[in-house]
Amino acid sequence: MLNIKKLPDGGLHISIQPPIEPRVYLDHGAIGKLTASPEIGERFKRALLNVGGTLCLSSAHLIEIYGLGLGPTYERIKSFLASFGCSFLLFDCDSGAVTDREATWAPGKQNAALDVSLLTAVAANWDGTTDMSFAVLLDTIEQDATVVERFKNLHRRHRAELYKIFDKARKEYQSNSNVKKRLNKAVYQHEEGTPPTRYLSNQLRRQTIVTHEPLTPSDGIDFEHAVVSLGYAEHVVLDKKWAARVKRFPLPFGTAKVWKIGELSSLIAELERNERPF
Repeated sequence: MLNIKKLPDGGLHISIQPPIEPRVYLDHGAIGKLTASPEIGERFKRALLNVGGTLCLSSAHLIEIYGLGLGPTYERIKSFLASFGCSFLLFDCDSGAVTDREATWAPGKQNAALDVSLLTAVAANWDGTTDMSFAVLLDTIEQDATVVERFKNLHRRHRAELYKIFDKARKEYQSNSNVKKRLNKAVYQHEEGTPPTRYLSNQLRRQTIVTHEPLTPSDGIDFEHAVVSLGYAEHVVLDKKWAARVKRFPLPFGTAKVWKIGELSSLIAELERNERPF
C-alpha cells in the first residue's frame, strides 16, 4: 500500500505500509481481460484484497491507458483500478533507471522500483488532503486538459522508438555473424541477495532479439511491463508470448511467479486458497 504525504516544500514523502503482500502485477492485456469480464474482475479484486495484497502498476500502464483516449474502455479500466483504493504500487517501467537507483540504494531511501518522479509530477495538481489512490491519481492527471493528449502522443512516440531499437538489434543479430556469436555466448550472472533487475533486463532483451517470433509494435512496452515487475512482485501476469520468454532462462530465487493471461482463473484460485479467515 502506497502512502504519500505532500510536504510543505512541494516534495513528497512516500512510504510503503504493510500489509503489501502478495504484490500482483498485471500487464495491460490482463487488465483488459478483467475489465471485459466484470465477474472475474470482481473475483480477482476480492481475492487479492482479502489476503492483504496490493495491485502493482507502472508508468507503462498510464501511457497505454491514456493512449486509448477518453471513452468507454478508458472508463471501465479507470473504474476497475479505482476499486482497489490505496492498495496499489506504481513501479518505474524504466529498468535502467531502477538499476541506477539500486546501485546507490541505502536503508532509509525510497524503494528503487517506485516511480517517484511521476508521482511527484502528478502531485503538483493534487490537493494533498485525500489519500492517494489510483482513482485520485487519474483524476489529478485529468485536471490538466492537455495531459491526456500529451500521454497519447507519448504513447505513439515511445512505442515507435522502442520498436525501432529492437528492430535494429534484431536485424544486426540476423545479418552480422559476430554480433550473433557475441549475443549467443553472453553470460549474465546474478549475485544472490542483490536486485535482479539488470540480470532480468539482459536476459529478456536477448530473448526478444534472438527469437524468430515476429516483432510487434507493442513488444517494447511489453518488455518494460515485464522486467521491473518480475523483481519486485510475487505474481506477474503477462501475455502468452512474454510468459514463454521469461521461462526460457533461469530465474533468480525470489523472482515473481509468472502467469499467462489465460491462467488468470488459476491465479485467482491460488489467492483464494490463502484468504484470511474472518
